[in-house]
Amino acid sequence: MHELSSVAPHYAAACLLRLCGQTRGYFLNYIGLHYQHLLKPLATLYQGQYPLKEYADGVYQMLEKLMLEYGINRYEDFRKRFKFNQENYKQLSLL
Repeated sequence: MHELSSVAPHYAAACLLRLCGQTRGYFLNYIGLHYQHLLKPLATLYQGQYPLKEYADGVYQMLEKLMLEYGINRYEDFRKRFKFNQENYKQLSLL
């Protein structure tokens, strides 16, 4: 988040993986092949299409805290406060 705040973003948005249909199988197979130590924890976390609610709530609470700390708006709040014109803003990826 520190690196993100250094480029003065107007907002941040986050979402967790949704694993459904064939995507779930492809993802878990890949994890099993390349990161075997993560397979069991991820399979436990993703018992359905979405991660367990307790985990998701914790992630979003942590992100809210960090965004407040660094003065970064939530995407929804940004859209409400400012007339949103996508051409004026760059989307940054942390990947």
